[in-house]
Amino acid sequence: PRFIAEYDNLLLAHADRGRVLSEQMRKQVLTTPNAIVPGTVLLDGFVRGRWRMERERGAATLDVELHGRIPRTDLAALDSAGADLLRFAAPGEIHRTRFTAPA
Repeated sequence: PRFIAEYDNLLLAHADRGRVLSEQMRKQVLTTPNAIVPGTVLLDGFVRGRWRMERERGAATLDVELHGRIPRTDLAALDSAGADLLRFAAPGEIHRTRFTAPA
């Protein structure tokens, strides 16, 4: 699994995004207000969700919104990759990862 940054060229630099982005996920990722492209989650080479980091008072929370059924082994791998991201982006803070389904 990979956490891809906001506005990453993986999604923006290619006319044919079908190799990594289903039509359903394209609507979730590329049709946001003000053309904001959120951070995305890759599983097995396909975008399967979005992520963002919230920080407040010495704590950083990684919010991960996943679409579709995700196997437990992939969730465990995402949790581990998320912990790595938090250690890098928010060293010395309390870290939390929260997985949700789309509203």
